[in-house]
Amino acid sequence: MNRKIKRVRVSAKDNKVDIEYEERNQHGKWDEFKMRCEESPLPSFNKALQALTTHVVQLCELPKDATDRLFVRGLTLAYTGQDSHPQMGVSIIAQLKLKNADSPLNVLTPHKIEGSPAPKRRLSDDCLKAVNAVIDETTKYIDGERAQTSMEV
Repeated sequence: MNRKIKRVRVSAKDNKVDIEYEERNQHGKWDEFKMRCEESPLPSFNKALQALTTHVVQLCELPKDATDRLFVRGLTLAYTGQDSHPQMGVSIIAQLKLKNADSPLNVLTPHKIEGSPAPKRRLSDDCLKAVNAVIDETTKYIDGERAQTSMEV
């Protein structure tokens, strides 16, 4: 692994994409990077984020009808273990539109860990797959793959 995504978030206020990540340098050490961009991500980026809504409902023990009112804003990731085989932990950041309020409820799932031996701390295989899809889309964004914008002629 030469890049570790630490945080990805889409701002509710201005839809800017915030990303924090680390990359291994030529000396084998980790350099830290932050970026905040106005450029829209690929549609697949937003689709990958929203695929996490069912997992937010499950992890936070919310009623199933909350899925339609949830908007996933991002992920916070942490890595433990050896660099050759790190163990990833994740919390999902979302907003829940409330029926009787003008502003949403901010939701942060419990921190779950890939492959944890403790069932209450373990990230499910389905959730891990969805998280990895967001990581893949975030990597594309870092590498410059963004939504096509209109060009003035």
